[in-house]
Amino acid sequence: MGELNIKFIIENKLLEHLFQPIYHLRNNKIIGYEALIRCKLIDSPYALFQLAKTEAQLSYLDVYSISTAIQYFSEKGYFNKSNLLFLNIYPSTLLTPLFEQTIEKLLKSPNHNIQANKIVFEINESEEIENFCLVGEVISRLKQKGFLFAIDDFGSKGASLQRLVELEVDIIKLDRYFSKDLSNSINKQKIISLLLDYVKCKEKIILEGIESSTDIETSKNLGIQLGQGYLLGKPAKL
Repeated sequence: MGELNIKFIIENKLLEHLFQPIYHLRNNKIIGYEALIRCKLIDSPYALFQLAKTEAQLSYLDVYSISTAIQYFSEKGYFNKSNLLFLNIYPSTLLTPLFEQTIEKLLKSPNHNIQANKIVFEINESEEIENFCLVGEVISRLKQKGFLFAIDDFGSKGASLQRLVELEVDIIKLDRYFSKDLSNSINKQKIISLLLDYVKCKEKIILEGIESSTDIETSKNLGIQLGQGYLLGKPAKL
């Protein structure tokens, strides 16, 4: 891509974040936002991170995205409004010293009111976890500081159940596959009911990709309390 590389993109400030709201379905109130990175010269986040992978800069880009999203959220005063901030993170990034060093620096910064208990790291489902023990140790350390963790796109990959068993996460984000035509799929409804029974606390599950009012009603009837999707709100600047 010529001079268009991750270093060039970051140095020339070609990245920004959009934020998609996550709603409590029964009282129709926003409980948080997911930060979604966008590049002005690359069409999709997938292509952006693929470029980072080819340059061996995946964790560098990941940490940059996380830190800038946290700072922006803080500057806009959203931590003070009791909103949760959901941030995607690759499992390999969790294991890099740069990640924990950056998080520690942000927590100690006098210029930002960073509240760890309002930050949810969504573990990216697209990357395999080679060592659950090491990832679990990092999650445990950060949870002791107050951070929360979620499994992202649960059900989109074969390893989802293993992540649920091995990693002590606070939230499960159900892949949009489950919300599509949910009202017409008894099998999807059964799976969601099983998960709700497994986690006990209904506010531990967020249904992603909600795009129809009938699927919202089915979700609520099943016991799903938290949802995200274009019908509820599209990604936008704060």
